[in-house]
Amino acid sequence: MATEHKRTSAKTARSLTVSRQRPVEARRGGLQKWFAFPSPNPLLANIQLLSLIGIAGIIEIIGGTLVTLGLYTRAAAFIMSGEMAVSYFLTRSSRGFMPIVNGGTLEVLYCFVFFYLIFAGAGPWSIDALRERRD
Repeated sequence: MATEHKRTSAKTARSLTVSRQRPVEARRGGLQKWFAFPSPNPLLANIQLLSLIGIAGIIEIIGGTLVTLGLYTRAAAFIMSGEMAVSYFLTRSSRGFMPIVNGGTLEVLYCFVFFYLIFAGAGPWSIDALRERRD
């Protein structure tokens, strides 16, 4: 009985951690690319909508909003994890494979955080969880 309680407590703690961490990890990149928020980046001053950076910004704004709200989290995390992997291999791998060498640590980190969310889901504090309770 005590072992089952420990497993339930650990599972609840993991679920709540995912619910709290999800919005922190999701809000990044896209707003800076398109709206210079929270700080402007001169390299992103004149991006075009149908360029790689423009499309990445759109994916990050839409996907980040969905993941933050916990709405269609698994699908959004799948797309964003793939986007981070593509970003890493297109921009960083030419300078070496290891992220610490080529400066791609953030891309790899976000790729695996979103990859984790594909399997973990949004957690109990999310719109996905509310939708599941209604069904």
